Parts: sequence; C-alpha cells; structure tokens
Amino acid sequence: MSNGRMSNGRREFLKQGVTAGLCGTTALVQGEDLHQEVRDEMAGRLNFLSAPQGSPPSILVSPSPKVRPFTTPFFTPCVPEPLFAFVPEEYPLRFEISQHNANTNARILLTKADIDRVTLRLSRQQLESTSELNLAWLAGFWKRFTETATSLANIDIDLGDLPDPFAHQRFFDFKTQYFYAMWEVEFAWRFDECYGKDSYNWGFASFCKAADHPKDNGNYASYQDCQFEPLRKNQQWKRDASVGLPAMKVRLQASSPGPTFQARYGQPVMVRRVNSLPEILNDAASYKNRRRIKFALPSTTTHLHNAHTASESDGNPNDWINTGEYWDHHYGNFPSGYDPNEKLSTLWYHDHRMDFTAANVYAGLDGFYTLFDETTDDAGADLDESIKQDVGVEGEGWGLPAGDYDVPMILHDLLFAHPDGEKEETPPYDPSPQLVFDGFNTDGIIGDRLTVNRIIQPVMKVEPRKYRFRILNGGPSRFYELTIHTESVPAKVSDGKPDRDANGDLIGEIPFIVIAGDGNFQPNALLARSLYLGVAQRCDVVIDFSEFAGQNLYMVNVLDQINGRGPSGREYHRDTFVSTDISCQPADGVEPFFQEQGMVKFEVGKTLPAPDKSTLPLAFRSFPPVDLTEVRRERLWEFDFDGGLWTVNGLTYDPNRIDAGIEQDTAEIWTMRNNGNSWSHPIHSHFTEFIVLEINGVPQYQYTVQESEVQNSIPFLKKPRSFIQLDGQFRDQIRDSLEAIKKSSESENKMQNLYEQAPAAREFLKRKTRAASDQPQTLEQLLQRLITNAEQWKGNLYQQETQAVVEIQRIETVLLRSYSPEDIAKTMQQVRVVIAAIMLSKFGTDHLRGQVKHFVDEENEFGIEQIRFQSAKEFRLMVVLLRILGIAELDLRNNGDSIKGEGRFMGGPRRDVAILLPDWEVTMFMRWKDFLGKHVMHCHNVVHEDHAMMIRWDIVPPGHGFDTPKRADRFYSVELPHEVPHVQPMPEHASSHENDSDQALDR
Repeated sequence: MSNGRMSNGRREFLKQGVTAGLCGTTALVQGEDLHQEVRDEMAGRLNFLSAPQGSPPSILVSPSPKVRPFTTPFFTPCVPEPLFAFVPEEYPLRFEISQHNANTNARILLTKADIDRVTLRLSRQQLESTSELNLAWLAGFWKRFTETATSLANIDIDLGDLPDPFAHQRFFDFKTQYFYAMWEVEFAWRFDECYGKDSYNWGFASFCKAADHPKDNGNYASYQDCQFEPLRKNQQWKRDASVGLPAMKVRLQASSPGPTFQARYGQPVMVRRVNSLPEILNDAASYKNRRRIKFALPSTTTHLHNAHTASESDGNPNDWINTGEYWDHHYGNFPSGYDPNEKLSTLWYHDHRMDFTAANVYAGLDGFYTLFDETTDDAGADLDESIKQDVGVEGEGWGLPAGDYDVPMILHDLLFAHPDGEKEETPPYDPSPQLVFDGFNTDGIIGDRLTVNRIIQPVMKVEPRKYRFRILNGGPSRFYELTIHTESVPAKVSDGKPDRDANGDLIGEIPFIVIAGDGNFQPNALLARSLYLGVAQRCDVVIDFSEFAGQNLYMVNVLDQINGRGPSGREYHRDTFVSTDISCQPADGVEPFFQEQGMVKFEVGKTLPAPDKSTLPLAFRSFPPVDLTEVRRERLWEFDFDGGLWTVNGLTYDPNRIDAGIEQDTAEIWTMRNNGNSWSHPIHSHFTEFIVLEINGVPQYQYTVQESEVQNSIPFLKKPRSFIQLDGQFRDQIRDSLEAIKKSSESENKMQNLYEQAPAAREFLKRKTRAASDQPQTLEQLLQRLITNAEQWKGNLYQQETQAVVEIQRIETVLLRSYSPEDIAKTMQQVRVVIAAIMLSKFGTDHLRGQVKHFVDEENEFGIEQIRFQSAKEFRLMVVLLRILGIAELDLRNNGDSIKGEGRFMGGPRRDVAILLPDWEVTMFMRWKDFLGKHVMHCHNVVHEDHAMMIRWDIVPPGHGFDTPKRADRFYSVELPHEVPHVQPMPEHASSHENDSDQALDR
C-alpha cells in the first residue's frame, strides 16, 4: 500500500482481532473475558496501525513463569510412515493389456473397476493427452489410495477424495512413490517439567511406528481435548502388507515440531495435509472441543522451505485451507535443472497463511523435511560406493552420522503467562502456563523462554561419538549466534587469552564442524567459532562427543537482542557475563552464563554402547557455477517502513499484483537493499537458492566464506580461501603436497628423509647464501636447523602450529636476503611440506596417515572426495596441514580476534536467506528452472511479512518476462491467455475437470 496509508479493510480486520480473539495477549483456558487494563492497552495500540507514531510499547513486560533449566528431556519428533508406496515396477506396462489382466507378473493387477475409475473420472481431453503407460500407473495409484482409504475408514478416519494428477505441474514426470497424510491439530504439550502437561500447542499428527521413539521422552501429549476425534492416545492402525510396505502397526502421533520427513532424491512423494484445527467461535467453556490457542488463525497453508517445488505445492500465502479442508502437496524431489550440485539436504515446512504466518508458526506449525541422495541409478541398480554421497546410512557414501545420531533442532523463543493472571513464585504450576502472543507488535516478537524442539532449555543425553545436528532458527523474530562450551573453564595463557586446546583436550569454547548452510552442503567442512542464524536460516554441524566422555557441554546463544527490530550488536561472553535474570530458578552447579543464555545441555555418557561407524568427509560437492551469460535481467528490491506497514519498493503486498515476471530457464541478478537504519530483515525468496556476489558493494568470492557480515564494514582485501576446489590446478597442488608428506613419512629415519624429500632446497645447495652471524650459512643448514627445532616443539596441536608459523616466517626472512621471489616461493613450499610432515608424524593417527597414502597412490583413483575422518581430531589436524601448506584456510576462527565476532559461520556463499542489517545491501545470482507459476519473496521476520513486507513474482514462459508490476488477472487472461497458473481445487468445491461434480468420489 503506497502513500503511507492502510486500507480500511485491513484496519478493520486487525481491530476485529480484539473481539474475535485472533490477536490475544493472554491465553484464557476457560474463555474468560479480558481484564479492562488489557483491553485499554490493546485499544491504545490501534493508534500505531495508522500513520507512524513511533513503536508501540511492549506488552510483553511480564516475564514467563520460572523454570529450572536443563531438567526437561530433549524431544525428537518421529519419522512419519507413508500410508502406502507405489514404486515404478509395481504397475503394468500397458493400460489396454491390463484390462485383460494379461500381465500376470505385475505385483498389482488392475480390474475393470480400477480402469473405470480412471476413464470415468478424467475428461476426454485428459484421456487423449495422457499416455497409456501413465493411465495404467494412475489406475494402480488410485487403486492403492482406495485400498488405504477403505482400511482407514475402519478406525473412523476419512482420507478424502482421490488425488488429482492434473492439479500439479509435471505430475507424470515425477510419479508419486510414497503417499503421506498429516493432520493439523491442537493438543496439550509439556514445554517444561515445571509447566506440566496442559500447556496448549498446535502441531502436526501423522502415522508413526507404534513403538515409542526412543528419543520422544513421552512427550506425545494428551489428546482428549482435540478437535480431531480419531486422534486418541495409542490410536493404532494395522497397515496390511498389500499396500506396498511392510505390515505393521502404526499410530497417530501429534507433536510440535511435526514429524521429520526423510525423503530421497529420485523418489517423489505426495503429502496430504488436513486442517483439523478447532474452528473460531467455539471458545465457550461448555463447548466440548473448545479452542485453546486464540491468537492464531485456524486457516493454514504449508510451505516447504526452500524446496524446488511447483507453485501449487509451494504453500503460497493465498492457497489456504480452513478447518475440514485439505491440500495435496506434490514434491518431485529432484534438483533444479537436474544439476546434482543443486541438491539440498535440510529443509523445513511451516505455515505461511497470509497475515497470520507469525502467529501460526509461533503456535507450533512447523517441522523438518530432510532430503538424502540417491542410492540407485535410473535403472534401479545400486550405485558404486565411490559415488554415493549423503545417503543417510553410516558406513556408506559420506557416512555422516545417521539414524538417532542425525538430530533436528528447531529454535523458538516463546513467552508464557498464568491463565488466571496470578504470578506464582515456585514451580511446578497449577494450572499450566499458556503461550502468549502480542498481535499488535509490528516490530517483531521476542520471547524470554528459549526452546529447542518446543522444549524450554532441554537436557540431551548423548553417547561419546559423532552426531549430526540440523539447527534451524524457527523465529518468529529473534536472531541467534550459537557457541558451544565445555563445563570446565580453560586456564589463561601468558597473553591473557584462553587456550583453545589446553593439554591436548578441548576446554572452554570449542569449535563447530560446519558441513551445510541453508540446506546447501559446503564444498568442504569448516571449523567455526559460532553459528549466526537469522530467522529461517539452517546450519548442519557435526559434534564429536568422543572427546568429552563423562562431561557436560552447553550450546549457548551469545547474541543480544532486546526487541523485534534485530540484534543490538552486543555479545555475551562467558568470562565477563553478569547475571541479571530473576525469572529462572537456580540450577545447582550451573553457571549463570549457561543458565540464562543456554539453549541445550549435553550430558555425555562415559561408554560407547556400539562402535561409531560414521565418518566425516574432507570434501562434499562444488557449488553450482555462476554463468553471467544466463542473466536476462537485474532487479533492485528496497525494504522499508511506511505508514505503519512494511514495504518492498514502496508497496505493500497485493496477491493480485505480479511485481516481477521472470522468464523460465533464465538467471537474474537481484540486489536487496535495507533502507531502514533501525531494523534487520532476513529476506527469503521461494523456489530457488542464490549465490552471493556482493555485500555493500564489496565483491564476495565464491570460494570464501563470508563470516563477518555482521560487522559495519568489510575491508576490500582478498580473504584466505575457505573452500577446496575439486579439480584443476588446485587439486594437483594438494596431491603434490600430500605425496611429498607421504614420502617424507615412510622412512624409518623420518627427520633425515624430510630433508631428502625437499628437492627445491637441494637445488639451492649449489648456491651461496648471505653470511650472517645469527643465521645458518647454507640452505642445507637452514633446513637441518628447522628439523632440529621441530623435534623440540612442545604442547598440543595448536601450540606447535604456532611455533611452526614462527619458524616459517623466520626462514622466509632469511631467504629474502638473497633470492628472487620465484626461488623463495619454490623453496618455501618445500619447507611447508617438511613442517606438515612433521605435524602429521606427531599428531596423525594410523588411519589418517593411511588416508593420505591412499590419496596419492597412483594405482588407485582415490580423490579428495574419498578422504574420510574418523574423529574431529583427525579433521582438525588436516585443517592445520592445509593451512601450513598454504592451500586453504578451513578454520574461520583463525582470521582475527574472536571478541570482535569473527569466526562466525553465516551460511556460506549459497543461501536462501539474505541477512539485511540496517543500511545494508546484498547482490546475488539466481536461476529459475523447470516450472511456471506464482511465488513470493518476503522478510522472514514473519511479523514483518504479516504486515505486508512481501511481493509476488511469477515464473513465466520465455519471451514474456517483465519489470513493471502487472495485475495477475489481466496478465493471464489477456497478455498470456494460454498459460494459466495451476490451481488445486478446494476439496469441497468442483474442480476444473469437465465431468466433475460436487459429490464425493465413489471409490
């Protein structure tokens, strides 16, 4: 909306929130009337919804009821079971043959009723335009659906109508192999042991294995007050083996986060999401299934962030369903443009309802969707082990931690209140505190209770082995910077700074091993001091607890943020932290720093029940290349505040206005600019990732991690290379260096052999060096002195690395007196190889030395991609070796003073969320492939999104792109009359098929 005005309709809509309970500021379990002081507060806030008069005062001034940190067990959602499977080999080859049941070898036989279901359901045009093979597949798919629906009806669950294949783009190109169903429900939940079991929550119910998940800690809570009647505790369904999956008993389990999908590339799925939330206006205490969460809207649409998905399955803010309706989401699970480098790993789904995204996600509507790589080729044959990647199985492919050791974590900050308005001082509480949401705060919502998977500061028992954590900032408005600490405090060293690796063991603040950002694997793993996460950003890390058996570790948020506008720029530090929080019950033996800033406590067991088969690769896969010849347009998007609402290019969101027409199979360059000087905006555009080109006008190198984005400026300096390129001269340099290390390490007399394997140094023995009383007389003496000194180096890996760097600088200084830059570079590379070999000899394991040997063995085609580490210690040693060799800087902590914030991981060059701090701008390269249709870009501080900081953009056929906003109805009816975006019909309405009726399908 331009000119600083808000539409009367929107103002009236927000005013109605006071009486309809859509923006409630207190959770009233019994449906009581609001206190007069709260009414007065809310009425006064309406002034801030017109012309800007400053920011409203926070209504969230009362702290949540007290808790005891790290007493409630960690919660891990279940993995949902598909209702049925229908894989390609199960259906007949020809539709006409199947009518006579001639294909007796088929695993599913089609009867005349199955054929009639297709011929009577589809229009003549659809029958004529669909191949016989696809018609046969559809007949079998619908047969499986019908069998499953009939079985579910035995426990009073109506699965609904047949899925409509023509409501989805390229449906037959990516035939559904697994069909899931989920129900959006309201239920009681245990946020904390002190809060009891009756805090209400929204989430997703799905069928999971009947046996309790070993990590759920009994927190699939009570359902007696749910609107969805079949969702009773221990409700089970016996799935027969005839539906293409093993026969088993599964049960409906509701949770928030919702169940974690484990999908695989090359295996398309369909997810039917059913809105079973309680309706508005059933709040009365006498109503059996009255609504408990009153600030959210039981009208939903689920977005799979940031899947490469057609628009009709994207969860567009305007494709909502109301209570009793459902929507089918078809996920092709293939990379953009079929480019394997475009694959993603960690995605998440969340509600995206226009104007109510913040409230609905805050209520609990989100969960993880993880994607693993293929294990078979297109013909169904098993892939060779050498080319398998992230397959989700320990000991195969990359071998990353999997199963119970692959742990999703969604971070939310929440606020709670006592339903009766009284402030009890001592937990446990009766009745349970309830969620509070301030619907009149347009800056952003900040809660004082930090939750992980909807549990307040949980404690997680872990084994002394490697884990993969997929960490997500679920919002709605808080930014995080996460660090991880041991309970032990490091001793100070001579310079006053804590020792990173005292006595060979990590003590104090320890590094993360970062493997992915925003779902994108980095070209190689990295060491980072901290993880900086704007709303919706994700980071996959590996933590090796084998170094901390019997100890406690804490994951801590060190970023200060006092309101929804964004981070203050201050950090909390353990050694200077001063406790100010009076809202927590003291936890025995826990530092105030952990008690007040901690997110989760890890209690590491003393023994390992079974061997750790997981591994950590050195290299993953390259980023997609940036090809500027693909660029068709450049666009500027300016984010600002106007007239009480958030704007993009001076406009508020209008679902019928297309702000950009993007041509299919092209690329564009977008610049996102924050015109505000007080707010931070995490900007997300659906459908595709981007490669960062510039930040504040400073070029960003694709193979350098941009980890200082939160600073006020970025020096125009070439940063150390943070990634290993997997081909070309760079690869040869690694091979040559490691081969020299290998040869230097094979002789019994290692130190003498180090010198003998330095041919560049031997060349210079024929020359004379400049005499100096305090320096060796020849290069031979210089190298011999290096080896002698190295024998005397003391301390742990990092301490000896420091001594090695000093030695390298000393030798280079000597050489500068006599030799040309070319000669010096050649000699110094040999010196670096010698030092690296010394470090490998001192600190390397037999396994790591074997990996180095195997890599350079010319008889084997063993590349960088096949190097595997069995522990974090091995990886840290390789980081040191690559740094000494001058090949790459994989330790982000090594580039300056961590007190200033350096050493952060910000997501890497390829992301789907751009962090715009005040007065910042980011320029990026983006591609749009494979589909047409509508999508959106918005601020993922979802409070800003709900107050109109969003635009619509459409992928249109080649030659029809445009820059000036157009009305969607005119564009598609006049300018593009034959290309209409796909629309999935609501289940209670007639669809666009010629012979459809309003009646339910006769299965």
